[in-house]
Amino acid sequence: DLRDELSQRIHKSKFFSIQMDGSTDSANVEEELFLALYFDPYGSDGSVHLRSRFLCVRQPRSGNAEGLHECFGRALSYMGIDEVPHKLIGFGCDGTNVNIGERALKGLLQAHKPWLVVCWCMAHRLELAIKDALRGTFFSTIDEQLMRAYYLYAKSPKKCRDLEVVVEELKCCLTSSAFPTKRGSKPLRACGTRFIAHKVAAMERMLDRFGAYICHLTTLTEDASTKATDKQKLKGYVKKWTNSKVLLGCAVFHDILKPAAILCKVFQNEELCIVSAVEALLKTANAMEKLKCVPLKDLPSMKKVMQRVTEDDSGSVSYQGIELTKHTHALTFFQGEYSCYIDSIFGCLRNRVKVQ
Repeated sequence: DLRDELSQRIHKSKFFSIQMDGSTDSANVEEELFLALYFDPYGSDGSVHLRSRFLCVRQPRSGNAEGLHECFGRALSYMGIDEVPHKLIGFGCDGTNVNIGERALKGLLQAHKPWLVVCWCMAHRLELAIKDALRGTFFSTIDEQLMRAYYLYAKSPKKCRDLEVVVEELKCCLTSSAFPTKRGSKPLRACGTRFIAHKVAAMERMLDRFGAYICHLTTLTEDASTKATDKQKLKGYVKKWTNSKVLLGCAVFHDILKPAAILCKVFQNEELCIVSAVEALLKTANAMEKLKCVPLKDLPSMKKVMQRVTEDDSGSVSYQGIELTKHTHALTFFQGEYSCYIDSIFGCLRNRVKVQ
């Protein structure tokens, strides 16, 4: 059968590597998926080919290092390739602590196979570095508000329809936002496999449709059909979102994370080679280094926002027709913080991705 055929091919190869990744199934049970990467010298065209083939899925008995190590052994035994342990030269996984620490799965594997080269996904390393860098900063507040905005509309077709009506009514105001107009109006999901790209897209949507969201939420707070408890919650959202720190924060973090989002997509390209990866990493590092030298008001997204911020004779500041609060304080706050965010990201990249 197919399993025996694949086992024979791996036995005939001079060496092979194993890739492992975990996910939960429909019953919310952890499953580990295994792939084999090997050189096939018996191609039909007479050439040597690099093959990547699915091996099996196995359920670990526990989620700790010992449980994953035992699951790894069962997967190799099931495929009959545990008989050639000396041919296993590489192991690929994600960058979670249970996999890569010396006392984790990496250490357990190398204790029996000291020659084994263990590596993990560069895109995942990058995302972990960004998480480390921005943990405990104002980005946590931005991330929380993006999530609340998404779930407010995610399961409500009526809210989405009403939002489209508001967008159409404010069309003249919104089309001058200068941010790329993409299909749809509801807030975008700010999490997922490529979480950096998701967050960049979600912040861009917020900046583009900010006026429509606030107008719609304000309408909901005045709607007699809205429950009293929901009205209070929505008023809280409006109060938080009209604080200039949220709007300007979206602009600042959009600029800071955009180079990393582009790099993450490069890392996830199936045709990526080591030279292209290094070039992309250095290019991103240079782009972020240049951002530190750019005044806050000249950051690309910040500049677009500030060009559309208006101030009346009384000193009231508005964006897309929505009055903002604590605007001067927000500008001062990010003036002193945004270069620190970039330094923090660089430090975490050095630790996780080894960029200099």
